[in-house]
Amino acid sequence: MKAILILLILSVSVSSAQISELSRRAVPSYESQVGIVIEEVPIEGSPYFTELYVAGNTFVNGRNVRLLMRYNAFSDQIEMKDKYQKTFNLLKRKDLEAHFGGKTYRIMDYVENGKEKQGYFNPLNEGYVTLFYKPKKIFVQAEKPETGYEDYSPPTYKDVSSHYLKVGSQKAVEITLNKRQVLKYLRDEHFSEVKQFVSDNDLKLKTEEEVLQLLNFYNSIKAADKTQEVNS
Repeated sequence: MKAILILLILSVSVSSAQISELSRRAVPSYESQVGIVIEEVPIEGSPYFTELYVAGNTFVNGRNVRLLMRYNAFSDQIEMKDKYQKTFNLLKRKDLEAHFGGKTYRIMDYVENGKEKQGYFNPLNEGYVTLFYKPKKIFVQAEKPETGYEDYSPPTYKDVSSHYLKVGSQKAVEITLNKRQVLKYLRDEHFSEVKQFVSDNDLKLKTEEEVLQLLNFYNSIKAADKTQEVNS
């Protein structure tokens, strides 16, 4: 994979990259004082975690549609290919989920840097409190060495995937998997039971497996509360 590197004269700095989602070509930019240099430079990495299309399905108007799919982690799009090899993106609607590669891709409302957004997430469990994985890549511009003794840093697709937690009807928020972050969202009338469960099972809550173990316990308590409310 390559990108076109353009250096401009008169100390003009171009601040943005024109990045095509389909061709995956970019225009990194720097400051320059002499001449115009046009050069192809390789881009490290890929906007995809898996570049190959795999068989998947989604439900549209109650009908199961089966097509080849892949997830573009840079553009946050599910790319699909039909039997005629025509490619298109799945509409970003909350009533549409995609299932392929052993994962579910679901549109969620979330908060990032104080701003409300929508994007694809992989749910890792179901229940009152849900842990989500947010697959994501960003494009990092090439860095020009300040001296001839420093290494050149090529343009790169960088993995910045993270975890989000959704409590009830609230918007999903990003968390770091650790005891302090996870327990902060479970502070209610059952918190003493939650802490006891963490202690009894020696949970550090630094892995998906341990967090899911706790959430399954917590969600079972919330489900029992709801059942009791209905029957009372």
